[in-house]
Amino acid sequence: MKWLILFNIILIAFVMIIGTIAVFIYLKNIVRYYLNKNPTQNSGACTLEKTTKRNSNSKYGYWKTGTKNIQEANHNLYDLVLEKCEKSEKNEILDIGCGNGEQDFYFLDKIDGCNNSITGLDDSEDNIQRATKIRKLKDIPKTTVSFRLGNPKNLSKITRKKNYDTIISLESAYKYRFRNDFFSNVSETLQDNGRFIVTDVVMKNMNLMSCTTRILTRIAGEYLHIPPENQVDIEEWKKSISDNGLEIVEFQHLTNDTFRQYVKHAIMPNTPLNNIVLPVFEVLSKMIFSQFQPFDYVMAVCKKKNN
Repeated sequence: MKWLILFNIILIAFVMIIGTIAVFIYLKNIVRYYLNKNPTQNSGACTLEKTTKRNSNSKYGYWKTGTKNIQEANHNLYDLVLEKCEKSEKNEILDIGCGNGEQDFYFLDKIDGCNNSITGLDDSEDNIQRATKIRKLKDIPKTTVSFRLGNPKNLSKITRKKNYDTIISLESAYKYRFRNDFFSNVSETLQDNGRFIVTDVVMKNMNLMSCTTRILTRIAGEYLHIPPENQVDIEEWKKSISDNGLEIVEFQHLTNDTFRQYVKHAIMPNTPLNNIVLPVFEVLSKMIFSQFQPFDYVMAVCKKKNN
């Protein structure tokens, strides 16, 4: 009996160690993927590939059934956002955290009407320069798509107090140390009948987390550039939105179709050993996501509260 208890203790400890190592590898690969990944352009145009040396616009993507790669997953995410936009003859869109503008050019191809315009905002000068170069290569008028450099904390100053019909923030709000102020600025910049569509990363209920998961959460926060003040659970995140003049009219959990599938499809290298590695990795990833994975990926559609 003692040997059986000892064996079970060793087995549990071994699984915990393997799980912890897997989490660190997973996080390390995410960072490496973002730093080193090159984009694939549908057009295959050499000029565009040279302009976008690194895909600074990469998202976790929306991996619905049948999705084959990260670019397709990103397009699925953009389509999901477009579904949430109000259909109207005139729609002025502000995209906060636009990266190299990939999503804005995609939006432009999908939306109808000559009165639509998109303004991309990013705090990276390199991103804005890339986006502007691509716009010029595509010969798109500045009145249709434009890009501005600036800190979202100074949103009203950057937009010259202009109000927008739709404001979009894809996987960027969680990186802002001033996320509460950011939501307030969005409310001030949004038209009274406008929509704010946000995909964000929040934490699972910290009260239900094990000690190991809490430690991993702090480490993961450093890797993914999530400031400590933004490591809040869903309810606190919702309250932050509500306290800053916005009302959530639609909410979705997308964790299973974003993080988990991203790890399975985008992080795992394509090697001849996949027939052996993938089943093992699938078991480990399920264990990680059920026991240790501290994040939730959420989407919300918001409107301004009635005064």
